[in-house]
Amino acid sequence: MRAYNFSGTIYAAPVDSMGVLTGPLRRTGNLYPLKINVSTKNKKQTSKEHDRSGQTISSLSAIEEVVGECVLRQMTARSFAWAVAGSESLMVGDGGDVVDEEITALGAGDYMSLAHKKASAVVIKNAAGDTTYIEGVDYILNGALGIFTIVDSGEITKDDALKVSYSYAAASGYQIKIATNPTIRLYLRGSLVDDFTGAQIELELYMVTITSPDGINLISEPDTEYEELSLDLSIETPPGKTCPGTIDGVAL
Repeated sequence: MRAYNFSGTIYAAPVDSMGVLTGPLRRTGNLYPLKINVSTKNKKQTSKEHDRSGQTISSLSAIEEVVGECVLRQMTARSFAWAVAGSESLMVGDGGDVVDEEITALGAGDYMSLAHKKASAVVIKNAAGDTTYIEGVDYILNGALGIFTIVDSGEITKDDALKVSYSYAAASGYQIKIATNPTIRLYLRGSLVDDFTGAQIELELYMVTITSPDGINLISEPDTEYEELSLDLSIETPPGKTCPGTIDGVAL
């Protein structure tokens, strides 16, 4: 007997309900620990005969379920989508410029939306175009969201007609749609190394259904070093396979 301590890289690809890959393998990021638990159930036949009543005369052990758990410590668009039972898609769109977008002012504290997000070089004028209002004095702007509100003590009043000119950036990054994919199935493949001996092993799980029991923190607690994503794993045997996975190359 000897001690062991495995580390390594896990790769994941989406699969359908038949265990067929529907997308490419990608690195999951820094994932540890990764635990697999095969639970068994023992069935017993108890004697009713007078001379051995209550004694076990036959027993049978059967595999009840194969489950696991892991903690993902780095985030990708795909794993972000796992956390919210959703899907990710690459955003595509050109940037541009807007001249004199017409907006009617709401009251102070009520935000108005521009036609585009990621706005910069914002200029807000009155309807006649002869007065330019000052950011931070007459209005408060969130350019990333493309929203602004008037300042109560500023020169803009409720129901004033405004003309807004600005530039907006091209769409980039990923959009995560929430609660669109309640059943997330993955094929997992790992390249692991025993830190004591340097022995290499390969882990392969054919079909893993994942859930995120704790969800994901979108605004972190104060003084949090970094966020973690906990995942529960239900490890399935897909059609055509006789087991849910393999671990190859173990030297003991």
